Amino acid sequence: MISWSPALPPALLAVAVLGAVAALWWSRRALRARFGHHRAWWPRLGLGLLLLLALAGPRWHSEELRPPAGSLAILVDTSSSMDLRDGRRDTRLERARQLAARLREAAPSGLGVEVLAFDTRVRAALPDTLPPGERPGDPAAILAGLGTEARLSGRAGIVVLSDGGDEPVAVAQPPACPVWIAGFGPAAGTTPDNGAVAALDLPASAEVDSEVPIAVELSATGAPGFLARLGAVPVTLEEGRDGAWREVGRQQLDLRSGRARATFTRTWHAPASVRLRASLGEQPGEASLLDNRREAALDVRTRGLHVLYFTREIGSEFRTLRQELGRDPGLTFTALLRTVASERLGDRYSLLGERLDGDTALERGFPGEAAGLARYGVIILGAFEASAWRPAEAEALRRHIESGAGLVILAGETCAAGGGLAALSPCPPLGGLDRGSFPIAVPPASHPVADGLAALFAGASLDTLARIGAPRAGAVVALTAGNRPLVAVQAYGRGRSALVASNTLWRLAGPGPAGEGYGRLWRQLVRWGAGSVDEGGDLRLRWDKDRYRPGEEAVATIIPAADAHLSIVADLTAPDGTARAVALEPSPDDGPGALRARLRLSERGAWRFRVEGRRDGAAGQAVERTLHVAPRQGEGARLVPDHAALARVAEACGGSYAPEDEAEALVERISTRLTGAPVVIERAPWPLQPPWLLGLALALLISEWSLRRKAGVI
Repeated sequence: MISWSPALPPALLAVAVLGAVAALWWSRRALRARFGHHRAWWPRLGLGLLLLLALAGPRWHSEELRPPAGSLAILVDTSSSMDLRDGRRDTRLERARQLAARLREAAPSGLGVEVLAFDTRVRAALPDTLPPGERPGDPAAILAGLGTEARLSGRAGIVVLSDGGDEPVAVAQPPACPVWIAGFGPAAGTTPDNGAVAALDLPASAEVDSEVPIAVELSATGAPGFLARLGAVPVTLEEGRDGAWREVGRQQLDLRSGRARATFTRTWHAPASVRLRASLGEQPGEASLLDNRREAALDVRTRGLHVLYFTREIGSEFRTLRQELGRDPGLTFTALLRTVASERLGDRYSLLGERLDGDTALERGFPGEAAGLARYGVIILGAFEASAWRPAEAEALRRHIESGAGLVILAGETCAAGGGLAALSPCPPLGGLDRGSFPIAVPPASHPVADGLAALFAGASLDTLARIGAPRAGAVVALTAGNRPLVAVQAYGRGRSALVASNTLWRLAGPGPAGEGYGRLWRQLVRWGAGSVDEGGDLRLRWDKDRYRPGEEAVATIIPAADAHLSIVADLTAPDGTARAVALEPSPDDGPGALRARLRLSERGAWRFRVEGRRDGAAGQAVERTLHVAPRQGEGARLVPDHAALARVAEACGGSYAPEDEAEALVERISTRLTGAPVVIERAPWPLQPPWLLGLALALLISEWSLRRKAGVI
């Protein structure tokens, strides 16, 4: 195909052509008139035509296949779940090796291919043999980090051969090259005979001498004959210390329905980083034993949560609540009570319980600025008239909760969350009480506030219930009484708020299951309200989550006391012991001087984050948190790959997905894509290319000189 790209506009080009023709005609005529022959004219004609051709600018167009830059990286999952055979002769890993070899054979000539291993991170070349024992893997974290992995930069393409892992898969930053994924394992919808520890639920942290609830969820799938044999399965709880595991609890459960739950409690008397492991006994005929164990970790710390109880009208609930929360070693309980109400002399307040530095100002009443509440992670409001709030006090409370603190509202004949603070209540208070008998129950969709309370409150009831409206959008009812909300919770800004709609809940306190339930409800309610917070002197450290998966980003908000005047520095220590300084960015929405740290937790293990507040350059108070980064699911918990999720990841990265039974079609797609993209090449004809053009022009000039010399006309 030829096109034209003239060096001059069409009109000027026409003038140039006519001028060249006229000059050549005149030259030919002059030569003939002078010498009687015109042989020396032919080179000049050739030179003129060459000039006209250059001015016309002809271009030849051709199509070529241009191979992509870089090499092809094939990532092979080497985690323990790849050792499963799925009823076939070869393991998943052996089948992945075979597909990797097939991809190498089908790769276009000249394209480099590198086969790499990965488990919790991308490793070097895939070894011929792997070490014995369990090999944890985090395919979800690997897929999420494909765009930032140094080993994969500058590649022409990436192929991932994996069973998908056990965690939800998402890609935050796709790589610059296409990604193809082949999934190994049974087809979607397969239900192998298998028992598993589905969940090990425990808090991310606990306080010294506090009773910590630990729940173990078991699941089972398969044929009716397999399930019928699960009438009494053993589940054990072990604690790991100094590299050894010690059994601390055992139960027998009926798993024939496919679901069962065991509950344990533990108490630690000194700060420690504790590892726990739940195990399900091996069942004959199971497809895999990898998911029969689940591990989790928590930090046991000294007390770190400060609670402020505020009321203008002292009721019976205060005394019981103070006694219950005062026994909790993980809390400091401070009460601000109005003891004298006087319009002439002003109200008088008393400050009871444990005192914190800077609490002296509270003796004058509830703060009129949010900074005065900064040291308290949870505020509990007694039942009093909402009209008693001063505007500055109400605004200070609202801003404190909105910035990340917790609020628990008690409702009786009156409710403090009314008027301008009504939005803080998960259910709008209507005022007044209903009397009768209201049996307590836990809704089917249980909330963490109600964990373990169904059995403790069985048969318990209340005499009064506050009149409240329907729950707001987004609110959750954690407990009911007489089929009406008793405890409702909601998120409010960055904080949380809860409503307790009774003024006789205190009557449940005392010996017996209901008394135990009363204490447990309040401890869980306060800790849920606080969220994930660390406190130390003039610093509060708030986290966006309680736990993190490998590859996730943790966001920590650092809130200094308003009058602290600190210079704040932070560092993060990785599981391998390497430490680095952490950049802090302002977070004005969280209050004056608040800062935010963003931490990329690239792999599993214990990460330690430390924040220090310095005065005049000298070392000061510090707050630390150990983040136990691990998948929510144990190795091998998902025996069937999540084919749909893997397909979404591949498509988001410009590639495609195929289960292993369709791997040959995937090989063909990859080979075709990497053969090269068609590229249109535009070139000038060879006589007009610079070296040839110059040589041809010189040759014509030399030939004219030779002809003239031979004719003796030089």
